[in-house]
Amino acid sequence: MTEDSASLFDTESLRVAPADPPTPAERAAARHAALAARGLHPLAGPLRTPIRLHPRAAPLADRTAPGLRCGGCVHRQPVHGGSRYYPKCTVGDGPVHRRSRVTHGDATDVRRYWPACTEYRSDKTPTHPPDAPVPRTDVDLDEPDAPVMQPRCIACGAGHPPVAVADISAGRAGCAECGHVPAVYTDLDAYRAALRPALEDIWERAAALTAASVRHHHRPRPRGENR
Repeated sequence: MTEDSASLFDTESLRVAPADPPTPAERAAARHAALAARGLHPLAGPLRTPIRLHPRAAPLADRTAPGLRCGGCVHRQPVHGGSRYYPKCTVGDGPVHRRSRVTHGDATDVRRYWPACTEYRSDKTPTHPPDAPVPRTDVDLDEPDAPVMQPRCIACGAGHPPVAVADISAGRAGCAECGHVPAVYTDLDAYRAALRPALEDIWERAAALTAASVRHHHRPRPRGENR
């Protein structure tokens, strides 16, 4: 075999380097694009439910195009999970019994640029009594000096509704139980220290009720009383 004929069968130069596998973010973007092409919201995938896009929703592919987006919706609220807060859709967490859209995975973290669904409610649209404070959606959780989210009242220890946490934490609304408007905390340890007395009071009252219930259950019965 001559040198020229051997070069005809040289396949080394024809080999194509394998493509890098897509990253998790790229796979998620492809799934979201496929859902948007069918008129579905990105949450429709992980929640396995048909969540339709709003008729005036912004396009997913163009983040600067006009239209309605999740970032302007009152339902997008920071929800506590572990050691931090995550932006979640709180539709379904209210008094109306519907499936919650909040999970413990990052697949349900709601991005600001996502196109709005049919449940979109602007923070300028009153969906509650006129005297109630309008919840804010402009709290940037990524800013270093962003207020610490306060899921519980530092005065009475009551839990705040998820839709009101951002507004209360920014000092623009009060607790629904006692009306206390808290200070704005930018340090998580400071908020926990302020909250601890209220929690200790709740624990003490719960312990007292438990002890009273135990004493009542084990009280001596008079002779002859039916058991």
